[in-house]
Amino acid sequence: RRGAVYSLLGAMAAVIAPHAGRLPAWLMLLVGACLLWQAAATARSWKPLSRWLLALLSIASTVSIIAAFGPLPAREGSVALLALMAGLKCLELHSARDAHVATFLAYFLIVTHFLYAQDALLALYMLGVLAWLLATSIAFQDRNRSMAPRRIVRFAALVLAAAAPVALVLFLLFPRVQGPLFGSSTSMAGGTSGLSGRMTPGDISDLGLSEEVAFRVEFRGSQVKPGELYWRGPTLWDFDGRSWYASAQAGEIAARYEQGSREVAYRMTLEPHRRRWLFALDVPVVIPAEASLTADLQLRAAQPVRQRMRYEMRSHLNYRVGMHEPPRVLQRALRLPEGFNPRTMALAQELRERSTDAGSIVVAALELFRTQPFSYTLAPPPLGRDSVDEFLFDSRRGFCEHYASAFTVLMRAAGVPARVVTGYQGGEQNRLGDYLVVRQSHAHAWTEVWLENRGWVRVDPTTAVAPARVETGSSARWIEEGRHALAPAGALAALFDLRQLLDSMAKSWNEWVLDYSPQRQRNLLRDLGLGHPSWPTLGLLMVGLVAFVIGMVALLNLSDLRPRQHDPVQRAYRRFCAKLARIGCVRQPHEGPIDFAQRVARLHPPLAEPVQHITDVYVRLRYAAPAASTATELRALVRGFEPGS
Repeated sequence: RRGAVYSLLGAMAAVIAPHAGRLPAWLMLLVGACLLWQAAATARSWKPLSRWLLALLSIASTVSIIAAFGPLPAREGSVALLALMAGLKCLELHSARDAHVATFLAYFLIVTHFLYAQDALLALYMLGVLAWLLATSIAFQDRNRSMAPRRIVRFAALVLAAAAPVALVLFLLFPRVQGPLFGSSTSMAGGTSGLSGRMTPGDISDLGLSEEVAFRVEFRGSQVKPGELYWRGPTLWDFDGRSWYASAQAGEIAARYEQGSREVAYRMTLEPHRRRWLFALDVPVVIPAEASLTADLQLRAAQPVRQRMRYEMRSHLNYRVGMHEPPRVLQRALRLPEGFNPRTMALAQELRERSTDAGSIVVAALELFRTQPFSYTLAPPPLGRDSVDEFLFDSRRGFCEHYASAFTVLMRAAGVPARVVTGYQGGEQNRLGDYLVVRQSHAHAWTEVWLENRGWVRVDPTTAVAPARVETGSSARWIEEGRHALAPAGALAALFDLRQLLDSMAKSWNEWVLDYSPQRQRNLLRDLGLGHPSWPTLGLLMVGLVAFVIGMVALLNLSDLRPRQHDPVQRAYRRFCAKLARIGCVRQPHEGPIDFAQRVARLHPPLAEPVQHITDVYVRLRYAAPAASTATELRALVRGFEPGS
């Protein structure tokens, strides 16, 4: 039984290991020590630990958990306590009952992982751990050790396969409850929260290093060029000398679109980011339910986005908006704090004196970025109090927020109303699923300036320094900047294809499993002709289908109870019985092999020895663990057996 114990300890380690980043280090070390101790004790046949020692260890560990998580532990404390109990239980594997209890604790630990994340890779990993634990349970049930390891694994796989139809029925028909587990989104644990209503130099460049998915987009009809993919988020108005802040004002927009402007339809699947921002291309034509569009084109949800959100969108890519802004809005778009960035103020005055109108000021500032030795980098140097001065005249190295901030300050100082817009630019086309993936690394910032008779116009100063950033998107940056310079080109291409495959799998998992909402369940029942059943009716239907599936599985398994014609051991023994039947010794249906051999020996004493030998070999092969005897040996014995007449 040592192999079963080792298997249980390994499965327990596999189920607890993903909690390593969530549980205290001392707890993980304690659980690991328990598993290693039991493995050594099993290998060397050590005496069990004293019950007093185990009790003292349990009390001390429990008190430590209460001290760390409080007397009423929430999610983390409950998981820590369960992991502790599972580890301590492994120290007293004295009987099969102890092993079963430890296995059940491991089953509960599998469930706890889905309180933090519910992605497809985690589900696949936990399915493998579940199969491992099930095979271990079967091994502990096999007290006679008659099953080979391969047969145990096959049996566990068959049990899981038989349970799959029942799990499918329960998934489809079990009444769905709106909202995430424990009142919070499980998919945000440890994730990147994305853009906020504040932009400080370095914020977006930090996001530029993250490959987490921000949202996915499926276009309806014609695709959009990469240079047109500006996913608008928070609009930032207020500047304190270093940071920009979003407006808290809301209102209806007054937009006049150009005749024949291009309209694009698409579906957004937004990952939870714990803020109210929704994202869309330029000017939305439709607004999602329970959302609003502010006067500065910010699309906002009624509540922070704590769950994955899907909404249909249509947007205009060519538009004119804000051509008749009131003076108070334009004055706000010119406001700058006093006493900051004196060199930038002087440069703006120079640009204004050399230009004839606001449009020429914009062109002159872009030409400055284009001709001076500015560079685009993910690792810009830190900036001090006069951050814009230091960037424009000293470092000249920055990410998109540096360029957008400096350009907006320069415009305001030159008398051109301007504001900062943050969001995402570009995207990564997934060829397998034909959709666009926008990651946190696509986070971007640009400027909008107000020009007379044109309204608010987008100006992206980053294009003057790094046009490839907008033309190709930022997903190629990790190759361009040499973050994987040591890897051959073929390996990079393979990694990129693998990432697309995994993302396509994650998208399908999200759509068909995680996003199976109460509404989708009602739609399924309606399509099946069931209308809108009540919960009791749905429960009865679910129980009936589960009973039907279990019955079908049981009927299929009944075939395993019949003698298998293809079993070589059974075929050899039946030939043996047929030979004895020719001399009048017919085996009765109720007669076992040993009783039959004893009756033949009484009726024909000369045949007692060969009959008993053949019967012993058959019993070992049929009912016990195969030893030295084989089916070939049995066939040879039966072939040479001649009872006479």
